Amino acid sequence: KSLMEQSKNKEAGKLVEIPIRMFFGKAANALTAAFQAYDADGKPICRGNGDKAKRTSVSDDGIHAVVDVPCAGPSNCPLVTSGQARCQRQVCLTVQIEGQENPLSTFEVRSSSYNTFKTIKGQLELIERRFGGLRHVPLKLQLWQTSNQASAYEAFDVFKLALGATSEIDAMKAAKEARQAEVDAGLV
Repeated sequence: KSLMEQSKNKEAGKLVEIPIRMFFGKAANALTAAFQAYDADGKPICRGNGDKAKRTSVSDDGIHAVVDVPCAGPSNCPLVTSGQARCQRQVCLTVQIEGQENPLSTFEVRSSSYNTFKTIKGQLELIERRFGGLRHVPLKLQLWQTSNQASAYEAFDVFKLALGATSEIDAMKAAKEARQAEVDAGLV
């Protein structure tokens, strides 16, 4: 509710900008991408990286187990080609929304877009290098809709990150102060 009261969101009449902080300090931990397969009921049954996967299987006596299987990706997966499942890339960005009461509360921003993955990954790696880590850097997750020929001119959401400060120096100061406050409090 309070996010909608911010000026950019109020003007647009929907969420277009969310103030965030990264929960993890490294880009490799903050952003993940995997193939996720779902059965006809929409239940997840397999998750893989294009090489290896964890798949849920049910034995004849009804016992559920997770087994390791090769992952061929959605185009070559036997479950997908047989029609038993649908599989897509799942990009997941773990963030904290500014102003949340619980410091351990995290939210996952999800997308199936490879372009979103490449864009956010590049931005996170740049921020990590420039600021010596991702934690406490004031950021904004910006969202907007666009369309193109590849989407048959159907609208889709696009995400990008921006600094949540008036300048890079102000963002650096804010991150440094918050990191020092953690050290002073004994948090590692």
